Amino acid sequence: MKRRVAVGMLAALLVSWAGGQPARSQPTVQQAFQTLKQQSGMEPATAVFLLRDLSTGEILASEGGNQSMVPASTMKILATAFATSQFGFDRRWQTRLVLPEAANGGKANVVAIVGAGDPTLGSPQIEGNPSTDQLLAGMTQAIRSAGITQIERLVADISALPVEPIPWSWTYDDFGNYFGAPVSALNINDNLYKLTFRPAGVGQAAAIVGIQPNLAWLSFQNQMRTGAAGSGDNGYIFGVPGDNRRWVRGTIPAGGDFPIYGSLPDPPDALLQLLQARLAAAGVTVNRLEQQTTPVAASTVLWQQDSPRAIDIIRHVHDTSFNLYADGLLLLASQTRAGSRPVPSWSEAIDMEEEWLKSLGVDLRGFRLEDGSGLSRRNLVTPKGMTDVLHRISQQSWWTAYRNTLEVRNSQRRPNGAVRGKTGFITGVRSLSGVITCRSGRTLAFSVIVNHFDKSLGPIDAGINQWLDAVWQSY
Repeated sequence: MKRRVAVGMLAALLVSWAGGQPARSQPTVQQAFQTLKQQSGMEPATAVFLLRDLSTGEILASEGGNQSMVPASTMKILATAFATSQFGFDRRWQTRLVLPEAANGGKANVVAIVGAGDPTLGSPQIEGNPSTDQLLAGMTQAIRSAGITQIERLVADISALPVEPIPWSWTYDDFGNYFGAPVSALNINDNLYKLTFRPAGVGQAAAIVGIQPNLAWLSFQNQMRTGAAGSGDNGYIFGVPGDNRRWVRGTIPAGGDFPIYGSLPDPPDALLQLLQARLAAAGVTVNRLEQQTTPVAASTVLWQQDSPRAIDIIRHVHDTSFNLYADGLLLLASQTRAGSRPVPSWSEAIDMEEEWLKSLGVDLRGFRLEDGSGLSRRNLVTPKGMTDVLHRISQQSWWTAYRNTLEVRNSQRRPNGAVRGKTGFITGVRSLSGVITCRSGRTLAFSVIVNHFDKSLGPIDAGINQWLDAVWQSY
């Protein structure tokens, strides 16, 4: 598999079986887990689980449930629950275009884009969200309507979220690609660009034929080759935040033009440069582009864009596992908890999240948290701790609505909606944590994590599904 992280639409984890109601020979929970451990590719793996009564917190069954494991994206539950606890489901974030002082004769000394940390700004992923092109058109029209024809300084105000762009423990092969996009107070277009290649003969160079948006300031050292037809996306983009040089390697399949996605080196700078180009085409000149981490003074608002509601972003995180949104929600929740005090580092943001978890009474022994998305391989959790989180948040007033944002995991042996959870995948890691309403009507929290497996996901996913069938039958 090309990607170490499943970001975008995930393949369905749970496989269907024919046969209607469970047979009398349904295996026990422990037997089904042993079957999972015997699946293809599991020889070098470690597999652990824990089951807990959701309402009482009683531990019902476990194998290795105290063991620290790399969780991958199942730990997004921590970020989204933390976010819900801090600002609820109806919160929106406003991105504003402001004029700190009146223009004089068509000239403005400063026009500022004030970010609030909206991770979805200009994203095509959430239905009804304005596109990047629509946002740029709206800002340009607002500036022209104010009679401005010249701007001395076009400023990106990133004071609302002055945090470093990526966690320190992400690796070099992560943060140039779409699943390693940086986070900012001013995000744009999912902090991504689409790079399109034209393949040649197998083994020959694949040419870059397009980039969208048009980021003319990026430079690419292209070492992409053409792979066999049907070989899929095996291309990678390398580069560090803040550096406009990118290196492209790997293969894309023979056939027609083929796109891959990379992360913006500096999202606020990209937004400024895109707006500057749009303004120039409309006859408005901009002399300087700047970013600042101190708030812009009291201003006239020329234009404003509200984000989707928090619950819509959370639902999207659970549905698609998009890393930027999970990491963005963690930082926004941390900043909300800190109040007026800036949270300038990921370590401080994580401290805020852990402080909240401890306030609920969650046992964090065996945990090590590095981000909100699960991309870092330094993240560690235990099934005991993950189910404890689910038990504790099930006591909150917002639990039912939050539970309904988790993805349904179906099987013909279980009623529709009996299992809701969040998957995780990076190379060698498969995980699933959530809740299951059993045949008796009893609801359990569960967490199952596999580390160091080899080969494909299929047999492991089938084994997890059979194990969940046994849980549903047994309790």
